[in-house]
Amino acid sequence: MIALHVQLDGLTETVERLRCAESAAATGSPRTRRAFRLVGTEELAHQHGDYLDRSRGLAAGGFGWRPVSPLTVLLRRTGRTAKLAGWNQIREIATTAPVGVDTGRLAASLAPGAPGNVLRTEPLAVVFGSNVAYAGRFHRGGQSSEPAIRDRGHADQVATANILKVRPGHKAAQTPSGRPSRAGRNWNRAFFRIRGWLRRIAGRFFPVPARPILSRPPASRLRRYAETVKRALVEDLTK
Repeated sequence: MIALHVQLDGLTETVERLRCAESAAATGSPRTRRAFRLVGTEELAHQHGDYLDRSRGLAAGGFGWRPVSPLTVLLRRTGRTAKLAGWNQIREIATTAPVGVDTGRLAASLAPGAPGNVLRTEPLAVVFGSNVAYAGRFHRGGQSSEPAIRDRGHADQVATANILKVRPGHKAAQTPSGRPSRAGRNWNRAFFRIRGWLRRIAGRFFPVPARPILSRPPASRLRRYAETVKRALVEDLTK
């Protein structure tokens, strides 16, 4: 799980200034909990938007996430889109493809009530984030939990599913027996090079770069959130 704990410190000063014996009870009142939940819901919307901007390299200040690797491009395309013709196409996709939206689970978990979403209130704080299983590793980085390519058989499956064996616009050359022949110039040499590379990396574990999902809200939003909760707290303490 990855979660951000936002404590609105200014509220503590408000409670002390009011010197009200009921302050401890008020921090857990329905009115105050609703205010904190409203803060968490609004901030999740900002975090979700930031997530999508980072995934496309559009975050403020040019900050984005590290692009996906060629291996990721190969693995994510199985059975989904047209086959790839060679390394140049793979590299182009790797540098332009959005990051972290392959299945959409992690991005969707930043919406309140969605599967994997975390949103809870605490005294003078709100906690929000995601408990999708791989969220922590995506956020902090680390090592892959299992080999991307398990064995040579898996390497062959990925290559066959995702790489064109025959050059685009050509047909496979045939032997006298009617079987395809690799000797024909119509064969796509990139298929055999890529399949060989996949076989060589079979069984390896790879580092996963850190791609921060959550970030601390800017001071301007924190001040506005503090005012929202302060109003609810004062209403509880002075009613």
